Amino acid sequence: MTDSELNKLADLIVQKLLKRQADYDAEFLKIMMEKEDPPEVGFMSKPVKTNEEIVALHLDRLESLLEKYIAEEKYEDASRVQKEIDRIKKDF
Repeated sequence: MTDSELNKLADLIVQKLLKRQADYDAEFLKIMMEKEDPPEVGFMSKPVKTNEEIVALHLDRLESLLEKYIAEEKYEDASRVQKEIDRIKKDF
């Protein structure tokens, strides 16, 4: 397998993991919000209730990471993050 093929495979695996994690996060938060006295989520000002909100938070983190990589001139890493941002925006 070539490096290009390995990178493609790695990108596909990461994409599936991110999608699955977003689904798990949404289900967990749904269960927590159904309890009578839901705990404080902590870092968020309000609980996340939908996959769209989770994806938006993830996009914000990725965009911050992209800015950091560009500032540090880590262009290969920035390219991978940009591809992930583009894929997420296309899928949602």
